[in-house]
Amino acid sequence: MASQSQSLYTPEERLRRDRSKWTLVQGILAPVQFLVFLISLYLVLRFLFTGEGEFAANASVVIKTFFLYAIMITGSIWEKEVFGRYLFAPLSIGRTCLVCWFYSCIPHICLLSVLVF
Repeated sequence: MASQSQSLYTPEERLRRDRSKWTLVQGILAPVQFLVFLISLYLVLRFLFTGEGEFAANASVVIKTFFLYAIMITGSIWEKEVFGRYLFAPLSIGRTCLVCWFYSCIPHICLLSVLVF
């Protein structure tokens, strides 16, 4: 039995995606955000294991959170252009900030729980 493949985008959405400047912005921000995450992970682990570099570890979490906000906000704008609605439209701005903060803290909370317990 042959299965029908369903495209991720309609032809109109694909055209809007390809023409959007936000597609390029997302393509640049995604690997940069991952690099910032890896640097932050290193700095936090170094602080946890050696006790050195507390300021750098804390600053890296703030910078990582900034990049998380940037990719989420530009991603929402991209979704509005491509799909016709904002990603976080039903959420209040406060809940959106809380979600961003929570997700930026998860790796650090997991590391602390492993090291403490």
